Amino acid sequence: MSREGLICGPSSGMALQGLLKFLQEQKDSRNLQQYAEPNTGEISCVFPCCDLPYQYMDAYFQKLGGDDFYPIVNQQLIGIDQGTYDPEWELSATEAVKLNGGIPFELCQQAAASHVCQASARSNVTILDLRQPEDFSHSHVSGSFSSDLPSSQKNMPSPFDDVAALEAQFRDIEVLVGNLSSRGHFLGISPVLLLCYSGETARLSCSVLRHRDIEAYSVRGGFQAIADHAARFENMAKH
Repeated sequence: MSREGLICGPSSGMALQGLLKFLQEQKDSRNLQQYAEPNTGEISCVFPCCDLPYQYMDAYFQKLGGDDFYPIVNQQLIGIDQGTYDPEWELSATEAVKLNGGIPFELCQQAAASHVCQASARSNVTILDLRQPEDFSHSHVSGSFSSDLPSSQKNMPSPFDDVAALEAQFRDIEVLVGNLSSRGHFLGISPVLLLCYSGETARLSCSVLRHRDIEAYSVRGGFQAIADHAARFENMAKH
């Protein structure tokens, strides 16, 4: 039944088998037609799905041979992206400003000579920018830090829609977070706000950081969402 899209366990299968047995008995005794709808002639049946299959999977693998299972595809994803996700960790630009104590983010167009923007910034969060260095250098949030994540490219598909992108980005993020952690980058710091091109790589990175007990958030829509919000605030301030 699970292969047909009805995710349930063996007790549900036994209920279905009981229903089929009953129908066969009624058919053999020529009593089946009494259950048909008068107007359509169809017989409607219901059986309960009262359990899930997950707790039985180990037993299935122990008692059944390999030929009883479909071949595993995308085996490279085993051990990849095993962390949890929470909608509350994915913020809109407005919610990101609230996380920053209500202080609007400011953009800096000064070319960054290093991975860290040296411009003063009114920020209560640590901002980690996952875009490519040339894009960071062109424009970034004041006081943010460029991660130089190799697999985070503009116009790439979402890692949640592309297996190769997910694998590459997850491994790059693990290396990045490991390197930053070994240098004490996350010790005693404020919440981490992650920025990328679309928000999807940042959401994946947020899960990795949260798995390491680091308070982290991503921004829906990525850097552009923050840039648009900053531009609107600047226009309002002028008027």
